[in-house]
Amino acid sequence: MMRYFIEAAEELIQSDGLKNLTIRNVTERAGYSSATLYNYFDDLDELIMFTAFKFRRGYMQDLSREIKPEMNALEQFIRLYEIFCYHSFRSPDIYMTLFFGRHSRNYKDVFQTYYKIFPEELTSLTTFLSDVLMQNDIWEIDRAAVHHLVAQGYIKAENQEQVANLTVRMHESYLYDMILDPKRDPDLQRQKFMEVLHHIINTN
Repeated sequence: MMRYFIEAAEELIQSDGLKNLTIRNVTERAGYSSATLYNYFDDLDELIMFTAFKFRRGYMQDLSREIKPEMNALEQFIRLYEIFCYHSFRSPDIYMTLFFGRHSRNYKDVFQTYYKIFPEELTSLTTFLSDVLMQNDIWEIDRAAVHHLVAQGYIKAENQEQVANLTVRMHESYLYDMILDPKRDPDLQRQKFMEVLHHIINTN
């Protein structure tokens, strides 16, 4: 049943945009009542968070293809953020909901439930990616990624929390810029972000 609502929401977002998504048009598209929908989702925001995973398929495929076990922690971290920014700056509303929305603290639970519903979409992940992505929220995801940098000596242990927090806040800010000005060039935005990220790592 959750699959029907998620797929209906995906179709409507693709055709009409996220801002025009409502419980009513989702239930009409899915062919079920709003009462049925609320048996599975707390509200529209939670449905959107689940549906956001539909729009992450390209992101997950790129991660699976481009993050290699033989890469060191710094190479993996940098490539992770290059891919993350490439996709998130092209779909800022979706990624803002997923990582900074009302239900973003339930990221891990949604992740696990989503791939039980859509197991065919789960790509193979390296140990690094499994460790990083299977966290409760974006803050813990970044802490896990930065921990690998500390373990291999790329940043000082005492700076770990600061680097993780700065990276998350910076990404949220750059993502918000894309929402405010959809005409911004996402590739230029990614370039600017990566320049600052390199500076943060090199000075810690």
